[in-house]
Amino acid sequence: MDLRKAEKRIDRELPAGGREIVSRLERAGFCAFFVGGCVRDALLGLSPADWDIASAARPEEVRSLFPDLPVLSTGLRHGTLTLLSDRPYEITTFRTEGAYSDGRRPDRVAFSRSPEEDLSRRDFTVNAIAWSPERGIVDLFGGFADLEGRVLRCVGDPEKRFSEDHLRILRGLRFYAVYRLAPEAATAAAMHALAGGLDRLSAERKAKEFSLAVAGRFAGEAFAAFPDLLLALFPSLAGRLPDLSLLSRLSPSPEERTAFLFFFAGEEELFSSLAALRFSRRFSERARLLCRAARTAPPTDRVGMRRFLAALSPGDAEAAFRIRLAALPGERETDRALALLARLRAENDLPPRREELALDGTALLSRGLAREGPEVGRALDLLYRAVVDGEAENRKDALLAYFERRREP
Repeated sequence: MDLRKAEKRIDRELPAGGREIVSRLERAGFCAFFVGGCVRDALLGLSPADWDIASAARPEEVRSLFPDLPVLSTGLRHGTLTLLSDRPYEITTFRTEGAYSDGRRPDRVAFSRSPEEDLSRRDFTVNAIAWSPERGIVDLFGGFADLEGRVLRCVGDPEKRFSEDHLRILRGLRFYAVYRLAPEAATAAAMHALAGGLDRLSAERKAKEFSLAVAGRFAGEAFAAFPDLLLALFPSLAGRLPDLSLLSRLSPSPEERTAFLFFFAGEEELFSSLAALRFSRRFSERARLLCRAARTAPPTDRVGMRRFLAALSPGDAEAAFRIRLAALPGERETDRALALLARLRAENDLPPRREELALDGTALLSRGLAREGPEVGRALDLLYRAVVDGEAENRKDALLAYFERRREP
């Protein structure tokens, strides 16, 4: 794609509010560009989620230019304000940065009037492309060519860039997994060499980047190329990794793919590893459920399948079988289980969920069939198992009759 077509692609995606903000900055004499992910994604034919702006205007100058728009001081220390127009727009003053003594954030920033200085501090060439309707594309580091070649390359020396902010290593893995931007040799070497620096990042940051990367369309290719980054996040997987290239055979669900990664390590290792990185309880519980189900021998008959489905949804059962097939390719029992699940679905013969049982404890108590407390729970468990096994229909009268027969001496 030539630059003219590329600019038209970005221009088509640009929201009206962003266009007006950049235009007003330019009319006031301040150079302004859209930068980073929005330009990268638009050039890749994607619809950007955010439209970030870099400008020569200082925060106080931005405030004075937009008295008609609400302003949030989202990152004032680093020169960032957020204007609320037809969507939020982050506007950051061109800047240079000092040393990164903590391996995450610059010790100081200095505002600049130069877009060249601002672009030179960015992580990857594909994120250092700027564009505005008035000035067109500014590409000082060959980012456009790297996008076309699906190459990930650092701006400047890779080891310096990753040493400044170790999160960039995981961002590099994510860009590979999501966009198939494969790190070139020097960038890849630096990612491998500095993987130990991921310990300096917060658990939440690591969890977020991992979740985005593992759900990527090209996650299998990316993780297979960088297993050391995965082990830096989850040391307990050492010696127990599945074939990482098969990740992309699974659904994009990060929980499903995480369960696959821990198939050989087991659900307890999975749960403790996710807890260490402070994943949400919801994420951890579903990944654990899928890991446990995938490691369970697949059911071979209709009753066994219905019992299997009593513990998890049909969708989760299918995910568990996908995980098992990826971990144990060619296992015929799992292929047969998938076919059996499809048959039960087609015949509308799936068991009801536990909460869909047609009879509750009140009905048992009112008829004197059970006493309050654990006895009611045991009775309902028995009835639900009877429905799952096909011994009783899920109707109130049928369940009462079944229970009374079971109570007869």
